[in-house]
Amino acid sequence: MFSDSEQLAKFAADAGVDVTLALGHQLPHVYQVVLEAHEAVAATDQIGAFLRSQVVG
Repeated sequence: MFSDSEQLAKFAADAGVDVTLALGHQLPHVYQVVLEAHEAVAATDQIGAFLRSQVVG
């Protein structure tokens, strides 16, 4: 999955899409749904900040 994520991020960036690829090293797939985990809280905050920057300005 890692290489798929890198490839998708590169294709999107090459197409002019604003891309941020954040990797959770040594974490399980879709770790963001484990809301008690510090890493999940941080990832959710980053996702929210990215989305707000795209919608607001």
